[in-house]
Amino acid sequence: MGNKRKYLTITTAIVVILALTLFYSSLSFNKNETAIAQDLMAGIKPNIVNVSNAITDRFISSTQHFSIELFKNSIKKDENSLISPASVFLALGMTANGTSGETLNSFITCLGKYGLTLDELNKAYKGYSDELTEERGRTALNITNSIWFRNDFTPKAEFLQNNADYFGAGARNLNFNDKASADVINDWVRNNTNGKIDKIIDEINPDEVMHLINTIYFNAKWKTPFDMEQKASQGNFYLSNSKTQTTMFMHLTDQLDYISGPSASAVLLPYDDGRFAFLAILPNEGIKLDEYIKILDERTIPELISQKRNTHIAVTIPKFKTSGNFELKDTLKNMGLGIAFDEIRADFSKMGNSDEKLIISSVKHKTFLQFDELGTEASAVTDVVVKATGIYGTIQNIVFNRPFVYAIVDTNTNLPLFLGTMENPQS
Repeated sequence: MGNKRKYLTITTAIVVILALTLFYSSLSFNKNETAIAQDLMAGIKPNIVNVSNAITDRFISSTQHFSIELFKNSIKKDENSLISPASVFLALGMTANGTSGETLNSFITCLGKYGLTLDELNKAYKGYSDELTEERGRTALNITNSIWFRNDFTPKAEFLQNNADYFGAGARNLNFNDKASADVINDWVRNNTNGKIDKIIDEINPDEVMHLINTIYFNAKWKTPFDMEQKASQGNFYLSNSKTQTTMFMHLTDQLDYISGPSASAVLLPYDDGRFAFLAILPNEGIKLDEYIKILDERTIPELISQKRNTHIAVTIPKFKTSGNFELKDTLKNMGLGIAFDEIRADFSKMGNSDEKLIISSVKHKTFLQFDELGTEASAVTDVVVKATGIYGTIQNIVFNRPFVYAIVDTNTNLPLFLGTMENPQS
């Protein structure tokens, strides 16, 4: 039999999932087994890793570069788009620990542009994940990882150990020939995404060897909620195709960080945790959204935030709920990971004890985000509404009534956890 392919699936929804699926030939199954997951981590405990100085300037610049390139290469013209760079780079980081030779070099080049080693990436990803998931305010940010193996595949202990040490990943095996195995994995996904992603796998192909899954769940409330007395009102949103769409706009007047530049204006809407913020970027009149996106690079978000000035501002922005569904195979090839999909050259030999060829055949990324008066992905009512008081001079106005870019950013590093474009709030 010829070498079989395998694919990688990514899903997100302020909630993100990456499922890496690997195939090989020479199959052997016990069809009488049932879909009971068996823990493979007996004897493997996460080691204590020193990550105190892991989040370096080189890591931040490399990750900013990866995030922007992923965004620019994956968005769809004139459509709403939403990706989670954080989910993708964490999932690819897990995968990199199963690679060797030229394949490993391609992962390092893609993820660590400014000269990072795999050891440095591993430590930085662990340190960054630990920081992101610290309890702050009412924000919930959960990152979880797991690896699911077909029950006749023998993973290497070093691969399991590295993913336990740096990603906190558990490992289990299942009888992939049993259709109920997909339900077992989907239940794990549902539990770790607060029900926001109901399913990542429809069915498991018997040739599949492994599902490597990363999930991210984010839920935050505004530091200053949008004005509930000045209720959301209808207004016109001017689309890229020159048509007009009626949508619901929210309003907020407060002391906020405002940015005004030669190409765009922006506002930072802080969450109540003191670390994360929603960055909304409005290209200046006469600059189309796709034209603005072309000039984005790894310096854009840090430079915008560095130019912020706290001012009294009236913000008008649409309420929206959006989702995305991407196949990132070509995107990642364009970003230097083509070898991982190559049946001849791919080397995932550090994943398991098998002479069969393993390759990635597909990378799927799926997203969901809800943006409203109470926060992002909010489902409960906020008890306290803070309103601006006192006497002010001129009020700066910014009205997001045409296509714009947005991001959920970590203001400590200025790295985006989520990046999106809003072309049509009603789409």
